[in-house]
Amino acid sequence: MATQGDLQHPPSSTYYVATEHCGLRTLLFIYYIVPAGCGAGDALVRGNLLTATVQTAKEYVQGVTAPNVKDRSGLEVILQDPQGNEIFRCRHKAGPH
Repeated sequence: MATQGDLQHPPSSTYYVATEHCGLRTLLFIYYIVPAGCGAGDALVRGNLLTATVQTAKEYVQGVTAPNVKDRSGLEVILQDPQGNEIFRCRHKAGPH
């Protein structure tokens, strides 16, 4: 598991990189589940995500679940880097369709 001291910000990237104790490198992201069209400040759910690639993060957040939004529709997911830069936004697919 990465600790706060293990986080690095490579100069050529906007992503934080965590080096695991076994030597694997992972990227740190923040995701928000929000009503469609809203911003991170209107989040119903906020979570952190450590993953190996941006693509994996994008795929994961589309269906991320949380008890307080499980029966809601009209939601989006926002994926950000730790500086608050929006990387990806999509329809939340875990709610009713």
